[in-house]
Amino acid sequence: METKVKRDFPELIEINVGGRIYTTTKTTLTTAPSMLSKMFSGEFKTGLVDSSGRPFIDRNPRAFFYVLEFLRTGQRIDTLKCDGTKEEVNNEFIYFGINAPADVEESAATPKKKRQKTVNDDTIRDQIFYPQLIKCLKKTCIVDYEQTYVFSLGCFGSRTMMECNVTRIDGVIGYDFDIILNSVSTNSEREKFQSVLKEDIECRDVKVMKKGHKLVKIVITV
Repeated sequence: METKVKRDFPELIEINVGGRIYTTTKTTLTTAPSMLSKMFSGEFKTGLVDSSGRPFIDRNPRAFFYVLEFLRTGQRIDTLKCDGTKEEVNNEFIYFGINAPADVEESAATPKKKRQKTVNDDTIRDQIFYPQLIKCLKKTCIVDYEQTYVFSLGCFGSRTMMECNVTRIDGVIGYDFDIILNSVSTNSEREKFQSVLKEDIECRDVKVMKKGHKLVKIVITV
């Protein structure tokens, strides 16, 4: 028989939803009344965990992305424009007991509010995003001969998509793109970002450039 126990979760949480790993915060998961709120606030006892000790939820991993986006932003993504179907996503909102409005096509004339930087952003950036990004860059960059790699980082929802001019890479980094934008928003932040990359990657030069509000380029010369 499965034994369920109450857990005291940290602010930064990794959860396994149907085999896909999501990284978020306890504040996000408990921001609205729902099954998730009760699970991660300790009101409900948690059940299964995966081999790494992450809470495991046996639900549709693709559709859960839209549930998490709603908890993060308070706004529901139009699933007709994305890779999920309306029925799949609606089923997840119903399952988790989240009261969310129906899909609404966002007006292009409605300005988006800029997301404010938080202390949690710095924690996610330094402890998770930087190491994951560096691991991906080191795996891609071959230092045996001179080459310039141009990595383009853009956003899809809150996920960061990454492409390279030289080779195909596994291009999904599952963290809020605004965290990356905040990492390059000022000269000092950009220099820190470059310094972290150059220190961990064997290369001659690293340049980080912000291109508007939807694209960041990393140019690495090895």
